[in-house]
Amino acid sequence: ATEFLSADVARQFEEMIMGAQHAVPHAHWVRLDRLPELKSNDCFWDFVHMNATGQRIATDALLKDCLSVSLGRSEAPSTSP
Repeated sequence: ATEFLSADVARQFEEMIMGAQHAVPHAHWVRLDRLPELKSNDCFWDFVHMNATGQRIATDALLKDCLSVSLGRSEAPSTSP
């Protein structure tokens, strides 16, 4: 997907995310867009919809992150900013 995002658009996206994080400091943010495993086109049916492989990777990462938070750990290596 990076071939569809210019450096300026990627920067604006990151700035928007940082603004949202600043606006809601107590929210726990999970950045599935940063998972290296989801960088492959093999994880998607099209440009935005995950197939079963992508869904499994995303679900596993989300559950790992939720478990980490529930156990009081502040970071989940695969999804933290």
